Amino acid sequence: MRALSVSNLTREFPSGGGVRRVSLEVAAGEFLVLLGPSGCGKTTLLRLIAGLDIPSAGTIEFGDRSGSGNANSRGRIAMVFQNLALYPHMSAFENIAFPLRLIKLAPAQIDRRVRETAARAGLSAGLERRPAELSGGERQRVALARALVRDPEIILMDEALASLDARLRTSVRVELKNLQRATRRTFILVTHDQIEALALADRVAVMRAGRIEQIGSPEEIFNRPETEFVAGFVGEPAMNFFDARIAMDRGGLEIGGVRIPAAVPAGAPEAVRVGLRPADLALEPAAGAASIELKIHSVEFSGASFIVRGSLAHPGGGQQSGTSLICALATRRVEPGETHRCFFYPAKLHLFDPVSGRRID
Repeated sequence: MRALSVSNLTREFPSGGGVRRVSLEVAAGEFLVLLGPSGCGKTTLLRLIAGLDIPSAGTIEFGDRSGSGNANSRGRIAMVFQNLALYPHMSAFENIAFPLRLIKLAPAQIDRRVRETAARAGLSAGLERRPAELSGGERQRVALARALVRDPEIILMDEALASLDARLRTSVRVELKNLQRATRRTFILVTHDQIEALALADRVAVMRAGRIEQIGSPEEIFNRPETEFVAGFVGEPAMNFFDARIAMDRGGLEIGGVRIPAAVPAGAPEAVRVGLRPADLALEPAAGAASIELKIHSVEFSGASFIVRGSLAHPGGGQQSGTSLICALATRRVEPGETHRCFFYPAKLHLFDPVSGRRID
């Protein structure tokens, strides 16, 4: 059963921003994350769904009903803003109760629903305190409880965890996912934080320049990016990219003068862009692995591993043109200035068309 359907939605601004012919469907009870860089249109899309902006073209349907200009349909939605928008002069209780007072529920009903919803959101005490007296995590829970208290079908969240510190954001993320599963509500979250997106989402919609570049499960987005943009945007450290050529006998790739035995898709152009994740490029040799020479420029210790950055060393000396810094993960420390052989499995390579940026299969 679907909760939301967006078809050919367009909203353009004089500045050139907005969204263009966006289409997607969200299932009831699904956690969808809109992921992308600043200015890609994800917040505009969320505001259009919420009814805070009017599309230039396209339709929005909630369940089996159109929501364009329909107050009843819009009433099925609640929104949590980036700045949380709590009333500073009201207690946590009154902030949560505010939507219920607008629809004139009886005081006893309000009291029961506020306390039940606050408990679900992880607020069991301190409801008499004002926002200034609450921690960042508590304010976040108040905003979430205020969204949940009307029992909406869809909850929209615009960068709602961005103001929390890293440790608190991790714990609130876990609580939010557990809450979504328990309430079986449909959540749509906007974020530019890929870790947040991959951790929370049932599906991720990666946006770029007002359009959806790819939509799929976190595993699909990470393991099988459909474009070079998605491949480079999702993943930390970011994916490495190489300019490569198909070997004349089409039995492999040539990267920086080094031949790599790899399966070459039929119809692939002579010149290709090759992607390889840092986690798939290591200093330790392995059976069946190919290798390249890497001249080390910098080393960072991340706790679990060393993040090594360097340039691809050409067999004849120097650095391969068209290749930026290459990143690898090492289990031991190496030093800048050294040259090391790095190993990877050819099956881990991702091939992209250098003109269209699309994945080559």
